[in-house]
This record gives sequence, structure tokens and C-alpha cells, in this order.
Amino acid sequence: MLRWQSRDNVEHDAVISRYVAGRIAAAFYGLGGLVLISAGYFGNVPEANTRGNILLGFVSVAIGGGIWLLPWQQWPRSRTAWIVPPGFIVLALSNVFSANEPFRYGLSFVIIFLWIGIVYSWPGLYLAIPPFLIAYLVPLIIAGQLTAIALTSAGIDLVIGLLVGGTVAWIMRLLLAAQAELRQREVRFSLLLQHSSDLIAILDPDGIVRYVGTSIERTMGYSPESFVGTDLLQRVHPGDTERVVATIAACLQTSDSLAPIAVRYRRADGTWRQLEVVVTNRLENPAIAGVIFNARDVTERVEAQERMAWQAHHDHLTGLA
Repeated sequence: MLRWQSRDNVEHDAVISRYVAGRIAAAFYGLGGLVLISAGYFGNVPEANTRGNILLGFVSVAIGGGIWLLPWQQWPRSRTAWIVPPGFIVLALSNVFSANEPFRYGLSFVIIFLWIGIVYSWPGLYLAIPPFLIAYLVPLIIAGQLTAIALTSAGIDLVIGLLVGGTVAWIMRLLLAAQAELRQREVRFSLLLQHSSDLIAILDPDGIVRYVGTSIERTMGYSPESFVGTDLLQRVHPGDTERVVATIAACLQTSDSLAPIAVRYRRADGTWRQLEVVVTNRLENPAIAGVIFNARDVTERVEAQERMAWQAHHDHLTGLA
């Protein structure tokens, strides 16, 4: 068998998984087999081999069932190339049993090119040309029916198959590039959050946490898993809750970031930390679709300012005495 060049040897680099590729091929075999069985029972070509078509139809359905059950997710992606040759063999035999009608099975060949375009890139389509020509023309040569019309039909079907498969391959490559770009953005975003000293959370309009950066564990003692899905306000100091609610409500009316507010927030150990919070409405951004809660722990700064203020007041009183 020819060694086909898979577009992607790594599963996460593929638009569809090997498992899905196998299931699609199994469906094509099954439907093609049902068409052959129907042609055997209801066909109106006197020269056609009715029994051969029906038997071949059941064989095609059986092949589809076997492909459906195979553990494609456990094998290299390139192994799916073994699905293609039996398809060309089935089509060649179906041409023989159907009295070599050159126009009848063009769509079936196009479907094979369609599947190749989904799973493989252009090299796979090029490698499908020889087996296509063999499956299409050899039965006609054996039967002595290789006419100009048959050659024209083969050429048209080949061009259509390449155009369909190539278009699908191009679309799949665009989707693959978009997936790769999205993953890169997610990785960059995740790395930025992991190394950020700020607390970053994404809330829904009701204040429920949908996402939180990993820095929450380092600064506040909560694991991200335990924090997501909770109400952000339940850990806000009662004296600051009303101000936070008003800030979120105001944020929902604008797309700009609001001025920072001071909030006391409870750590996992029960102590209170002083946070400087900026709230930004990003509900209209499909990549975020939420309210960004960006907080910086300023406890040490606030405590230092309070000590300085106390010391200045103490020194003032001492001077008066």
C-alpha cells in the first residue's frame, strides 16, 4: 500500500480526531452498501449483476461496521489511510456488477475524495489519483467499453473530486490554523495569569466566578477549583459589600474600567486582606463574555500608611506635651 502523508501526526493538531475520521468513513461505507443493495433490488439495467450488487452491498456494510468498531483513537493517524483502498475496490466491483455505467458512480468517487480532504492534505489527494484511475477505468478496459465518453466522464469526476477534496482540505487547514492561534492565545493568557501578582477573576453579571487565575492560591489561600462557581461577594467584608455591588452595577453600564476601589477580602485562613480592585465590563467581548475583577493586595502598603499616620499623630501629641 502507498504510504500516505498525514496532515497531522499529533492528535491535538487535527481538526477532527482519528476516532471521528473512522466513524465518518464507516458511515460512508454503510450508506454506500445500502445504495448497492437497493440498486440490486430495484435497478433497471438488464445487463447488471443483481446478486453481485446485493452481495457487494452487504460486504460494504460489513466493512463499515468493522471500521466503526476499530480503536482508531489508539492508533497513529496515518493508519486511517488503510480505509481508502477497500473503498476503491468496492467501487470498481460495483462498476463491474452494474454493467460499467461510467456516469453512475461518479458521486461515490467524489465522496472518497471528500473524506480524504477532511482527514488529509493535498498530498493525500494526489496519491488517490492512481487508485481512482484504476478503479474507474480497468473494469471498462476489461469489458472493452473504454470509449471517449467514458474517458471524459472519468476526467470530469476526477476534477470534481479534486476540487471538492481540495476545497475541504483548504477549509480544514484554515480551521487548524485558527485552532492553533486560539491555543497559543490561551497559553499566553494562562502564563500571564500564572506569573501575575494580581488577582484576576472573570464574573458573570450576578457576581458568580467563572474563571480565576492561579495566583488566588498564592495570595489568598484558595484553590482555583474551589473558587470557581462561588459568589464573589460572600468573602467581601460586610462593610464593603454595598460598595462592591454598586461598582459592579455601574460597571455593567459602561465598557470602560472604573476607578479603583478599596475592598477588604477574607483569606482562606479567616484573616482580612486589603485589596485595590478595578472592575471592567467585557461582556461584549466573545473571548471573555464577563466582568473582569482585577485586584491587587495592598495590605502591607495600607498598614505601612496607617503606622506612619499613627507615628505622625503620636509625635504630634508628644510635641504638644
